[in-house]
Amino acid sequence: MDSSKQRSEVVVGCAPATASARKRGKCLSRRSGQSGCVELQNGVWYGRYYLDVAGQHARKRLRVKLGFVKDGMKESAAKFKLMGIIDGTGINKPDYVIPSVETVASRAEQWKREYLAFKKPSTRKTMEHHVDKYLVPRFGDMAVEVVTAEVASKWIKTLPHLKTQTLRHIIATLQLVLGARFGKGKISYPSDINAESDDARCFSRSEVAAIVSKARAMGREMYAVLFAVAAGTGLRAGELYALSISDIDFERKIITVWRSAFDGAYQSPKTKNSRRKVAIGEALATMIKTHLSGRTEGLVFPCRNGGPLRNSNVLADVLHPILRELKLELGGLHGFRHHRVSELVMAGVSMPMIRSWIGHGSDKMVSRYTHLNSSYNAVELAKVPELDLVGPKPVLVNAA
Repeated sequence: MDSSKQRSEVVVGCAPATASARKRGKCLSRRSGQSGCVELQNGVWYGRYYLDVAGQHARKRLRVKLGFVKDGMKESAAKFKLMGIIDGTGINKPDYVIPSVETVASRAEQWKREYLAFKKPSTRKTMEHHVDKYLVPRFGDMAVEVVTAEVASKWIKTLPHLKTQTLRHIIATLQLVLGARFGKGKISYPSDINAESDDARCFSRSEVAAIVSKARAMGREMYAVLFAVAAGTGLRAGELYALSISDIDFERKIITVWRSAFDGAYQSPKTKNSRRKVAIGEALATMIKTHLSGRTEGLVFPCRNGGPLRNSNVLADVLHPILRELKLELGGLHGFRHHRVSELVMAGVSMPMIRSWIGHGSDKMVSRYTHLNSSYNAVELAKVPELDLVGPKPVLVNAA
């Protein structure tokens, strides 16, 4: 035997798959696990093992470098490292399935045609972004069955620049594309501990007043009214852009929300709870009437061609420049929605009424929109009796 090549074989639990007429199903009931083998060549430990190839009966034999003898690696350590590599592929797991010829990229294209094409424009745009920017570049060439919860969980740890909520949405899209559910708790999201406490932008009462005043000073009266209505109703941006004059009952001071707008096109509102009636105050109703100047048809806040505004234009052309001039932290129209919920909570409005006006179905969602200011906290704290910490010192009795 050549001294330059010493080979140490470890029993391989299953022989290479050979071509046959047997149909390859999605299980390995006729296969046991494999341990691979290690070999030493010129002072370098290598490992070999078999890996299934999508659409083929024959498996591919892989060779990986494990380490160097000069670094102290012995045969047992080489075997241990190889087993770790094999275990990492998942091929020895009971639920392992042989990869099919269908790749994530081909499945994604089919999913876009058969599922996504029938969704709302806003949903399509968001999910297409997930697929094209994140999912296909990472998993496109992989077989559908190979992308498991474990694979996805490891992958999202490489995206620390994205917020936890964004990662959750991307994983939700991935599951829809794959036609599989990973199961609760299977995905470990970065910063899960602080995920719920990551505060969104909430405009304070003084900030809202400054924004509306600045818009007027800049000659953007329509936008001043838009921001005032956003703060006074908590309507979402798309709901504001789709708001028609006929949706406002000035006698009863009620706004009916039944549709939304996205990128200049109308669509249904976000959820079934989004179809609602929202009460407005006298001052806000008067402000809207003045803005309309006698108009009785069309949108309350139309763009130049009479259609709905686009949110990107509102932010880039009006709101963000105003915030920069006022030296305030940037935020979108959702900051007015957070403001409204917080004001309703601090005013003592009942939770069922808040849910009804805001269009959310749970107290938990409302609480995520609530930002209590320091003065409110002080008032509430004053209602709580304080402990008497200045009384006589207790007499200590010797237990003996």
